[in-house]
Amino acid sequence: MILIYSTFPSLNSAKSISELLLEKKLIFCANFWEHNSLYLGKTSDTLDYNEKILKNMDDGNSQIITSYEVGVVYKTSSKNWNELCNLFSEIHPYSTPILLKINVEELNSEFKEHLSNYGFK
Repeated sequence: MILIYSTFPSLNSAKSISELLLEKKLIFCANFWEHNSLYLGKTSDTLDYNEKILKNMDDGNSQIITSYEVGVVYKTSSKNWNELCNLFSEIHPYSTPILLKINVEELNSEFKEHLSNYGFK
């Protein structure tokens, strides 16, 4: 089993893509949480979705950007990783989405059995 972390610009986009992934049986579960993010951007970047410039950096090329986002953690099988990466590049609303793969080393036997009942390992 692996966990995949990604972010979305809205709860609606996170839910609609997650529903599609569930229908395709590419994920077993999706957990959502809304949050604000701070990150570096270039002054030449076009702002997207909910982004706002918080501060221009002294180097003249960088900015601190703030944005509302929805974080999602997916539970899935490692065999689905490549297909999820390909699908995300086609359907994700961000031009450069993050897909962070987290390998699960251990899992309690009850949940492992529960996952296997749905074809996930």
